[in-house]
Amino acid sequence: MTRLYGFADHTGQSLLEAEATALRKTTAVALTGLPSRPLVSWMNGEGYRTTRGGLWSVGTLCRLLANPTIAGLEFEAGVLVPNGRPGIITPDQYRLLQSRRRDRLQSERRHAVEAESLLGLGLLRCGISLAPLTASVEHGAEGASYGCPHERIRGGAACRPVRTPVDVADRALAECGRRHLAAPGGVEHVLLLQQGVLADWVAVRSRLSDLRQAAALPARALAAGGMTAEEYRRQTEVLNEQLRSELLLEAELVGPANCSRASVELMAVDWHASSVADRRAVLRLLFTHVDVLPSGDGAAGGDGSTRILAHGRAVDPFASARAGVRA
Repeated sequence: MTRLYGFADHTGQSLLEAEATALRKTTAVALTGLPSRPLVSWMNGEGYRTTRGGLWSVGTLCRLLANPTIAGLEFEAGVLVPNGRPGIITPDQYRLLQSRRRDRLQSERRHAVEAESLLGLGLLRCGISLAPLTASVEHGAEGASYGCPHERIRGGAACRPVRTPVDVADRALAECGRRHLAAPGGVEHVLLLQQGVLADWVAVRSRLSDLRQAAALPARALAAGGMTAEEYRRQTEVLNEQLRSELLLEAELVGPANCSRASVELMAVDWHASSVADRRAVLRLLFTHVDVLPSGDGAAGGDGSTRILAHGRAVDPFASARAGVRA
């Protein structure tokens, strides 16, 4: 049986002090609120390795920190009780770790539910930095607004005017989509665009399959001694970045690629009768992206209002329904 990190063997009766010390330090850092990915980077940077000598991953670390054995505990009838074996961290530390993890997951779920109702999320981008806009509620504001995330970091002052209320932007996008579908030939044009998006989606899925197979090779080479830990780290970083990029693209294309003809035809008759997901899918078929710029020439220091410029996937006879919508 595989031993748990920090313990001398699978029985858990004694500790491996070097690993136990590393886990205590990791727990202390985790309790500062450092997110999982930076925490894993910190562990690997400190030279800590898994029981098999490999680099830590987010999944491996999360499973370890969720295991009550590290605190000398076990579940009995759904209740945490001492297991009679030594713990590496205290029961209080373990409970605090789990509490913070639950809070983070609940927060992520709340944000996901809110995002499901937004038409512009993932479609709107800052016309200055070209970064995807995020939705948030500003202090003292009555409702949510889309804004450039760069305005919150150093050097992002130029993007501060790029902010528009969610209801205004989504209403403008909805009007573009509704007018396009209602125009003669609008439905067929959307379905034609979908064929191209579907081909892109299939190609992305093929590339993802190849990348997942390639991602297994460095681990095998490391285990066989044919690769150093540093070489493994460099290769996996490159592969993980490629995977992340393709996964983001797949997530962007999956909705538009799978929107049914019936849904598109329904939206042409009654835009609001369809689901938000279908409406968002049609908008992503129509537009590659939508730039939000300050009013005027797009430079910083505008009057606080914004203009929304939609960019279509192809030249079409309905451009007037999509361009230059002012928020």
